[in-house]
Amino acid sequence: MVAATLGMAGSYSPIAVSSFGFFVVPLNAEFGWGRGDISFAVTILSYTVALLSPFVGALVDRVGVRRVLLPSLCAFGLTLVALALMSGPLALFLGLYFLLAVSGAGVTSAVYSQVIVRWYDRSRGTALGIGLSGIGIGLVVLPPLIQQIVERFGWRGGYLFLAAVVVLVVFPVCLVWLKERPWVGKDSSKAAPASGLSLTQAARQPRFWFMSFSFFLLGIFTTGFSAHMVPLLADLGMAGAMIGLAVSVKGFTVIVGRLGVGWLLDRADPRVVVIVSLVGPIACLIMLMMGGSPWLVFMAAALAGFGVGAEQDFMCYFTGKYFGVKNYARIYGVMYAMLIFGSGTGPLIMGYCQQFTGDYTLGLGVLAALTTLAIVPLMFLGRYPTNEEVDLAALPEPTVSSGV
Repeated sequence: MVAATLGMAGSYSPIAVSSFGFFVVPLNAEFGWGRGDISFAVTILSYTVALLSPFVGALVDRVGVRRVLLPSLCAFGLTLVALALMSGPLALFLGLYFLLAVSGAGVTSAVYSQVIVRWYDRSRGTALGIGLSGIGIGLVVLPPLIQQIVERFGWRGGYLFLAAVVVLVVFPVCLVWLKERPWVGKDSSKAAPASGLSLTQAARQPRFWFMSFSFFLLGIFTTGFSAHMVPLLADLGMAGAMIGLAVSVKGFTVIVGRLGVGWLLDRADPRVVVIVSLVGPIACLIMLMMGGSPWLVFMAAALAGFGVGAEQDFMCYFTGKYFGVKNYARIYGVMYAMLIFGSGTGPLIMGYCQQFTGDYTLGLGVLAALTTLAIVPLMFLGRYPTNEEVDLAALPEPTVSSGV
């Protein structure tokens, strides 16, 4: 649990996505690239991770977490070093973000959560909340440091700092402390019994597609807002130190959201938890459309963080509860892919709205409307099935033979 939590603090989302906003303005100043053009890097990053996630999930189910995670961390760190050494053009920058995505697909929360799901059953929501709060820890600790490093040493120093976090901190922690529970394969004699649907069986259920659609829309909000939070606040006149603090406030409430929502999912009606959790992000977007006074910005950042903290709790928890854990990584990989497809769309919406209109007002409105729409399908998921019901649904359909 500790290794997974610390690993997620330096995983794909805090390192590649949430830090992106600190590089937008410096890259624009040095190379003259538009914010929409720069944001296309996040779209490449997100779409590539989305396409690879189901395959990574299948690989994790087959060979285990460590054999996927550890090589991916090394490649992830080296690509960040390559970004620090880049000198343009835009095509090279976008190409390096493609490589960052290829390696980043193996260091996402989908990979880390597999460890947690296999170790915990009865209090899985709480366990996932604790583990996934590692992303929030990364969002609290890293933004002020990145902001200071970029101000003092430029954007190249920022990328080198992120590479050091991955290679010198996260990799050793996972190498030494991340342990897996025996499940399948060579150690199947020691494995805990597992129930669950195959990916094909899960995809036959309407709730699979309800969840996929909602997570796609939530991805648009999460990364659309996170990738442009720094330039958005800069446009509102906030100083660099205050921007770093606002991003950290968001990171702190990500932790609160992960822990609180995980605890609630074990105890309350999931529909109520969904509504309570996602009202905050909608309010955040509306508040930022109204103006930029410091207290309003910090309140908006806190509300956004709570919603961001909740969404992956929903995805991890609902996937295990509705479809079982036998093929969790495969099914979760598809859900995560939908989230990441949305993540690739959100930054484009925000970036090009700013590039064509001169501010983020239109982009914030679009994100608020889509986040509201995301709540609706989650209201129709129904009760959690029992393990026996999941096992029954997983049985192969009987074949009908015609007698002569």
